[in-house]
Amino acid sequence: STDNPKEFARQNACQKAAAAAAISDAGSLIIGADTIVVCDGRIMGKPADKSEACEMLSFLSGKIHEVITGVAVLEKDTGRIESAAESTEVSFKNLTEAEIREYAESGEPLGKAGAYAIQGKGSIFIPSIKGCFFNVVGLPLFRTKELLSKFPEK
Repeated sequence: STDNPKEFARQNACQKAAAAAAISDAGSLIIGADTIVVCDGRIMGKPADKSEACEMLSFLSGKIHEVITGVAVLEKDTGRIESAAESTEVSFKNLTEAEIREYAESGEPLGKAGAYAIQGKGSIFIPSIKGCFFNVVGLPLFRTKELLSKFPEK
C-alpha cells in the first residue's frame, strides 16, 4: 500500500525479481530493485513525459524529499527471497521556471524516479543528501551486498 512507501518499494522489488525469475535459468540469483521519490506524502515514479517531469520538478523545488529503493534478492531454485528498503534524504534548491524547462528539454528526467538524475545534470540542483548516494542513483550498493551475503553458497 502507498501509505507505507518503504514497504511499497520493497514489494515492487520482490515482484520484479519474481518476474525475472520466471524467465531465468536454473541456479540463478536474481536482483530486483524499484526506486521511488516521496515528498509531502506523495509517491513519484518516472514521469510519463516532459510536461509531467516539469510538474514533478516544480513540486520538489526548494524541498527535502526521500528517495527509497526497494531491493530483493531471489534464489530461483528454492524461491527464497531476501529484501530490504533503503532511504536517502535529498535537498533540492529552489528552481526557476527556466531551469526546470531547460532540464526537462534535455531529456534526462525521463525514465528517472522524481524526474532527475543525481549522477547527471540534475546534480546541480542538489546542495546536500543524507544517506546513501548510490541509493539515489538507483541501487543502494551497500544494502544490496548485505542481501547477497545471505546467499554465501552463490
